[in-house]
Amino acid sequence: MKKHLTAQTVTSLKPPKVGQLDVWDTKLKGFGLRLSQGGTRTWVLMFRTREGQLRRFRLGTYPPLTLADAREMARNELANIQKGMDPVAEKAAARDGHTFGELAEKYMTKFAMVRNRPATTREKRYQLEADLFPKWKNRKAASITRRDIIDLVDAIAERAPIHANRVAALISSIFAFALDQEILTASPALRIPRPGKEQARNRVLSAAEIGRLWAALNGESARIAGIFRLALLTAQRKSEIAGMRWDELDLDAGWWTLPTERTKANREHRVPLVATAVGILRGLLDAPHDPVFVFRGGRLGQPIGNLGKALQRVREASCLVFWLHDLRRTAASEMARLGVPQLVIGRILNHADNSVVAQHYNKYSYDAEKRDGLLKLERSVLSIVKGAPAATGGAAVQA
Repeated sequence: MKKHLTAQTVTSLKPPKVGQLDVWDTKLKGFGLRLSQGGTRTWVLMFRTREGQLRRFRLGTYPPLTLADAREMARNELANIQKGMDPVAEKAAARDGHTFGELAEKYMTKFAMVRNRPATTREKRYQLEADLFPKWKNRKAASITRRDIIDLVDAIAERAPIHANRVAALISSIFAFALDQEILTASPALRIPRPGKEQARNRVLSAAEIGRLWAALNGESARIAGIFRLALLTAQRKSEIAGMRWDELDLDAGWWTLPTERTKANREHRVPLVATAVGILRGLLDAPHDPVFVFRGGRLGQPIGNLGKALQRVREASCLVFWLHDLRRTAASEMARLGVPQLVIGRILNHADNSVVAQHYNKYSYDAEKRDGLLKLERSVLSIVKGAPAATGGAAVQA
């Protein structure tokens, strides 16, 4: 079909019920719009090479590419074609020229570092360096097959099934990014099986286990013990505690304020600090410490990263199998047992409340209620640690 393409014509054209429909512009030879049954509108340029081969070149989609911009792009490409260039061949050469390492770095720069939280970006970087780059860094991305991906993921799954799931997800994301950026024309990672069986964790430490854990931490450095004890006393996420900065703390008033960019919910979060938590932090402040991060990593000016070795030591010393996130769940469960309202626990955890009332009307901070809830938790934990019955009576939290 041929039409004089105008802005009004482009918006009024109806997609076909089946297949695709090409509408060629009468103003510029070879330039047209392809309409697909799903509603996609793609600007295309049809031309012949000097060797007489008929080529179709994709300019972009409408929207966001306007008619005027697409027509100008087509004119420029036609001028280059007159000089003997072949945009289709050049695009294929550029696509085939990307190594997996180059593709992955583009993904990290343009996608992961822009859209993911810092902790997620660090995890992806670790997966690249540990699992993917040793195998594929210098290999052409277009040469990687579905069989290659399955074999790599299965090999990882033999030692760490859940980690293999995460690596498979990262591979899928990288190749999906390559499709969106028109670096590749097909993804070999579609519907790659996830070998690890994902299970929602529901581990909650009992009162006796809390006591054993607290005692086991006496054998750790003040820094490591502080991370574990604050996880129980504040009910905050591991990454948020590990990345704690001194400028987020007001120890005199007993507040820890996490900025928007440091929270999973993407909003500022005020955490009341009970006396025991303040004592832990003052102890770290009085000792030699990093000027920026409360829990310094291996280098000055960097937060602590991998807590795997510390977790393993504490597990062995306490004879407990648990994860740091289980302490957050334990704290929330204990507050519920102590009568803290579910709404307040949600505010302490900084969980999203997507109700209309919460999003648009209820702007109350719940600061007093949050502090009261954490004070109840502190009294219960200290009572357990001292070997006394729980502070408010009743059965202690059970695993």
